Amino acid sequence: MKSTDSLKGMAPKRRRMLDMVLALGGLKEEAAIPPGKINETINSLKNELSPLVEQITSFPDEYYKSFAAFTEQTQLPNKIEDRNTLKMSIDNL
Repeated sequence: MKSTDSLKGMAPKRRRMLDMVLALGGLKEEAAIPPGKINETINSLKNELSPLVEQITSFPDEYYKSFAAFTEQTQLPNKIEDRNTLKMSIDNL
């Protein structure tokens, strides 16, 4: 590879292209993202997404509670004539 003196005399576009190729190839450490910054960004994303994760994981329980309240209000189980259908549905659930 050429010395740094010859790199300074290189055209700016070519120098930027060479820097980009070296950075993408991992050969130029100055252009790499420091691990501390990566960990900081990951922790930031976790903090931002944690409310959504809680809502998603609590969804089945909330849905069941809402459905149970609805069935009590409408007395849906009392309207089912074939109890085996109800039993099979509960077993499948």
